[in-house]
Amino acid sequence: MNALKSTIAIACLLALSAGAGMAQKSVQFSGQLRIRAEGRTNADFNSERLDNTAFVLNRLRIGLSKKLDRHLRLFVQIQDSRLWGEAGSSLNALGVLDLHQGYLEIKKIGNWPLHVRLGRQKIALGSERLVGNYEWHNVSRSFDAAMLRLKPGKLDFRLWLAQMRDENAPTVARNQEFGGVFFTAKKWFPGRLELYSLLFYDGRSYEGSGELDEHEEHDEGGKGLTLWTFGSRLVLKPLHGLAVEIEGAYQTGNRGPLGISAYGLAGEIRYRFDSAWQPALFAGAVYGSGDENPEDDRVRTFSNLFPSVHRFLGSMDYTGWSNIAAWSVGAGLEPARRLRFKLSYFAFALATDRDHWYRAGGYNTGAPSEIYRTAVPGAGTDLAQELDVNATWRLGKHLQLEGGLSAFLVGQFIKNTGGNRADNSYWGYFAVQAEF
Repeated sequence: MNALKSTIAIACLLALSAGAGMAQKSVQFSGQLRIRAEGRTNADFNSERLDNTAFVLNRLRIGLSKKLDRHLRLFVQIQDSRLWGEAGSSLNALGVLDLHQGYLEIKKIGNWPLHVRLGRQKIALGSERLVGNYEWHNVSRSFDAAMLRLKPGKLDFRLWLAQMRDENAPTVARNQEFGGVFFTAKKWFPGRLELYSLLFYDGRSYEGSGELDEHEEHDEGGKGLTLWTFGSRLVLKPLHGLAVEIEGAYQTGNRGPLGISAYGLAGEIRYRFDSAWQPALFAGAVYGSGDENPEDDRVRTFSNLFPSVHRFLGSMDYTGWSNIAAWSVGAGLEPARRLRFKLSYFAFALATDRDHWYRAGGYNTGAPSEIYRTAVPGAGTDLAQELDVNATWRLGKHLQLEGGLSAFLVGQFIKNTGGNRADNSYWGYFAVQAEF
């Protein structure tokens, strides 16, 4: 199957490039090579277990955009994502080449400023706390979707439907779809207003507890998941260098026989001084509701759907926007052109210790893989503190170097649920990224 997908991806790219020599102006190539080395200690917060890791990730992308006529464009992007040494030998082929994006784009229909994109594509909305590309991941996220976008002036209206799972595939049970509407206005005040309505549907069966039953293939008697998310985000820039961001979302629907009632809040204030080294200060707070009463007929755990993990709640990616209460402060500095340092501090707590500690991807379908540590009522809500130091240096137009160090200092909840050990975790990385 991997070999077949690779062949299809290469065939699409070659088909697009055919005739490029005769029409250079209508064909554009792009590419990216990113190599990132990472090291982590005590991911399970127990130094007696030998779980320290060190590895190198490699991601290569090659894209081709072909303009078919004035308002019609075809884009294909293939990607190879791998771990150094994964093949065991350079003589072994991994078959990891895949079609990362492949879509047809119509930029205008008649006199309407209507933009249509059909095919495998990236979808990033607003802050990307709920829907994002997740570029930090070595593969990153793309959707098989149809997207309609209407842009009259400073207004932007997007409507889309993505097929996440299809029951016609031999390895998939029941359909899973994700769609919604997203509205942006930039004309009413100095900043922007975003309003959105998102629908996530999963036809698989959820039992009476609301947990996913992977072995049940039929959605009978309303056992599936229907999750509505209604929210808004306001970004204000009242003064030069000052930005204030507030976002809130409410979720309703049903998870099998259980109703859903959850919410998430996030806010951040940033100020960049107009002086040498461009110093910047920022502070933020995040709250994602948890289920205080798992025994009743309501699910109150907020789901952050398909976020761009790594951007919001610490570089170590130990927490997501589900059952979390966090605040942060930080500072940035640019001592030289294109060289920037960033220092961030986070304080993490569970919204309730009657709900689980969820991984960075958050609570979505209720699968065990989403949980970092199960709930222990009475264990406390103080989770941890995290300190991140990051540096980014852009050497010209095509090359960027990046690195960072982080410490995750365990709190009461981890100490009370970790048996005899509760050790801090440390992480560092260095990345080289070239683009053309």
